[in-house]
Amino acid sequence: MDNFDKMSYSIIKFELDNPADRLLFYLRLMEHLYNSNEVFHNQNRIQSLLTDSLMKTEVSIPDDIGYDEIFYKVHSKMNNEERDMFNFLRRTTEDSNRFNSYARILLQNNLKIFDYMNELKILYEHYCYWLAKYELLKDDPNMCLIYVGPKQDKRFPVGIELRINDKIKELRKQTNMVDLP
Repeated sequence: MDNFDKMSYSIIKFELDNPADRLLFYLRLMEHLYNSNEVFHNQNRIQSLLTDSLMKTEVSIPDDIGYDEIFYKVHSKMNNEERDMFNFLRRTTEDSNRFNSYARILLQNNLKIFDYMNELKILYEHYCYWLAKYELLKDDPNMCLIYVGPKQDKRFPVGIELRINDKIKELRKQTNMVDLP
């Protein structure tokens, strides 16, 4: 994480008409997506445990809202173990904020990338919505943020990593750049 702070200040604008620069852009974005995915999977695992624990109690959980809102509504009824899980989710929300901010800025500084991969607009919108929602709840200790939420319909684009990896493979061939053994 210490290197992340240094890295976030070095977000640069790529010359995206240059295939080698476009390749570097995609590699940088994939590095972020990989790190962000690690945080998300850990958060998801704990979110499932917390949800399972809450389901075993007599806490009424509404069906039509996201986990963020569910946990907010039942926060005062959580036992110590559930609060520990919630606190983990809250801390990982802070980590996700850092990763999502970085990715949004990377995309924002390189909007021409949409000419080469239009699907990245959906990813950019997702980050914008996620960060706006984060700003609304960040000061409330009873809130965490896992998903943008079902009501916003700005989910993370499914399969985007595969499509970016396809672009990376294509550009590696075009630029004669290969992985080292």
